Amino acid sequence: MAMMLAVQPIMAMDINLIIDDKVINSTPIQVDGVTLVPARVVSEQLGAEVSWDAETEGVTISKDNTEVKLHIGSNSATVNSVVTELSSSPIIQEDTTMVPLRFVAEALDVVLRFYYNDPFRLTRVMLLL
Repeated sequence: MAMMLAVQPIMAMDINLIIDDKVINSTPIQVDGVTLVPARVVSEQLGAEVSWDAETEGVTISKDNTEVKLHIGSNSATVNSVVTELSSSPIIQEDTTMVPLRFVAEALDVVLRFYYNDPFRLTRVMLLL
């Protein structure tokens, strides 16, 4: 049974997502100030493998010796079996699993930079391998 969440994301279509100097054709969103990105697109661009378990609504991201597990609607995730609290739970939007960018970047040991036009308007997110 699919979980229904009452989340109203703010579309962030004017945010550029850049991974290792390459602009990614993906639309990040912001939910309560947290940037969420498509799990598969971003993780694969970072060299990770991604699997989806429809029964548990869980996504597993694996890279080198790191395994990250997240579940739709859950504010906790595991990194190598260690439970970690999330700033925002993963959601499904338009058949795409959206996950907290900062959490995934930190779990995969990737440098993350946010750039703003002014203190409140995010315009670019850059991940450096």
